[in-house]
Amino acid sequence: MTTPKAIRQAILAAPFELDNTGETPHQGTLYIPLAHRKALTRETVLVVGARGVGKSF
Repeated sequence: MTTPKAIRQAILAAPFELDNTGETPHQGTLYIPLAHRKALTRETVLVVGARGVGKSF
């Protein structure tokens, strides 16, 4: 079982990166929730627009 102290130490030891645009993520630092995987596939259509402008169809 993981203790709260071990979790705190892991968080403090993690690299502090705000942006890695264009870089390959470091293994072990990227977490993709299962519910988001479909949104990240290349076949998914992305519609950009403000709220209430009729993006849904």
